[in-house]
Amino acid sequence: MIEEAVREPPDLDRVPGGWRSKLEEWARCMWAAWDRHTWLPGATAGERIMDPSETGRLREVIAEGEFYGMQTFDQALLALYRDGLIGLDAATLAASNPHDFRISVQQAGLPL
Repeated sequence: MIEEAVREPPDLDRVPGGWRSKLEEWARCMWAAWDRHTWLPGATAGERIMDPSETGRLREVIAEGEFYGMQTFDQALLALYRDGLIGLDAATLAASNPHDFRISVQQAGLPL
C-alpha cells in the first residue's frame, strides 16, 4: 500500500540543473505524496522523538524495538550469554548496568 501511495521515484534526469534542482524536485514529489496520503508519515517512519529533551528515552525505545530488529547493548550481551558465546562474568563486566543485567539474566531463566 505504501508503494502505491508513494509511486515510482521521479525521473530526475529530465530535471534541468544540478543536484540542488533535482533534490528540490524529489522533495516536491515526496511532499505531494505525503500531502495526498496524510497517514503516510506515520506508516513509513512511525512515531519519532520530536523534542531533544526526550533523548533520554532512546534506550527504552530501542529496547522496545525488538520487533524491528533493534536491541540495546545489554540485550545483545544477554543473547550472547544465552547462546553460550560469552560467559556471565564477561557479559556482566561489559554491561551498561551490571546489576540490571544480572536481573535480566534471572528474568530470562538463565543460570547466574
